[in-house]
Order: sequence, then structure tokens, then C-alpha cells
Amino acid sequence: MSKPLVYVIGSLRNPEIPTIGNKIRASGFEAFDDWHGAGPKADDEWFRYEQERGRPMRDALKGKAAQTIFHFDKRNLDAADAALLVLPAGKSGHLEAGYMIGRGKPVVVCFDKEPERWDVMYNFASDVAFSIDDALASLQCALQRRVRRWIDPCREFDPYESVARQIEQNEATLRETVRESARRAWKNYTDPRKTRDAHEPTPVTKGGTPRASVYYDAG
Repeated sequence: MSKPLVYVIGSLRNPEIPTIGNKIRASGFEAFDDWHGAGPKADDEWFRYEQERGRPMRDALKGKAAQTIFHFDKRNLDAADAALLVLPAGKSGHLEAGYMIGRGKPVVVCFDKEPERWDVMYNFASDVAFSIDDALASLQCALQRRVRRWIDPCREFDPYESVARQIEQNEATLRETVRESARRAWKNYTDPRKTRDAHEPTPVTKGGTPRASVYYDAG
């Protein structure tokens, strides 16, 4: 059985990323932190090059260099089972974390210290942590919840999972209701006791007045 792959999201300028990657691997996960090999000035050099070339940001993002790097990172994000966002990180890191959350994959945010300003939107993440060991424990629990193990000491009530289960149940109930309504409609359509051919003449009395006909369900 292959090990869960954790995408390490962080800053190119954070020299601790390789150490964190090694610690993740030593804990029984696979870790993707290869992007850090580009060096701390990779984004600055790309910006300098595009400025010298005279291309605005919109055109630079469509360039071969930007597209190659983007698809390299996206391909590995898609392949990962979970992500660890190591702070401090910039816009790129938070976009990657949001992408993973949108794909339904666990994301744990690891702070380097207690932030001076809090942000409620970190509730989108599976958990927040303040040490790598704490973050790894949270990732383990999040991955276990994702595969829905029946026996899971880390399992806790997840309101999002509860709502998703309720939606599935409601959809199943609606489908069954529609099927039952269709069965009843077909039965009524094909039951001669409940239907009359449109071309069949209406019964009349001797005086020429229509005679009431009663059709009922004997079942």
C-alpha cells in the first residue's frame, strides 16, 4: 500500500522547508517539496526577466516559463492526498491551499507562532497547528476521516460531513418519491377502471341527457 502523499505548501524563502519535508517522510508519509529547489529568488528573477522583456503581468502569466511552472505545481497538487501549509507564506501558498480545499482534500495550516491578528477563514482548513508534530497528527486524523474508517480514535464530529450525508439522504428520498409517483401515474394510465378512451361515446339516458359514469379504484 502506497504512503499518503503530502504536498508541502510554503515560501521559497523559507529555509526550513526541506527539513520539514524530511520530517514528514520520517513520519510515514510521502512529501512533495521539490518546488523549493528553484531557490529563494526564483519569483524575483522571473519578475525581473518579464520586466526587461516589457511584458505586463497578464501576458507574462501566459508565457512558457509561467505555464510550465504552474502546471508542474498543479500536477503535483492533484496527485497529493493532503497538504500542509507552512506559514509564513504569501498569496501563492494560500491560493494553493484553497485549491486543495476546493478539491475536498485535507489541508492543515502550520503557524510558526501565535498570530497577532486572527482570521476566521482558516476554518476552511481541516485544522491549524503550531508545531510540525502537531500538524502531522492533525493530518493523520484528517486523512483517516477522509477514508471514513469505522474504527478511528481520531474521529470527531464534522459538521460539513454531516451536512453532506443529509444531502445524500434527501436526494435518495427524492429519487424514491419520483419513482413512486411515476409508478402510480403509469398504473392510473394503464388501469381501465380509471381511464376512458377519448373516442368512446359518453353514455346518455333515454331523454338524451348525459348519464354520470363513476370510475373508482377498486384496489
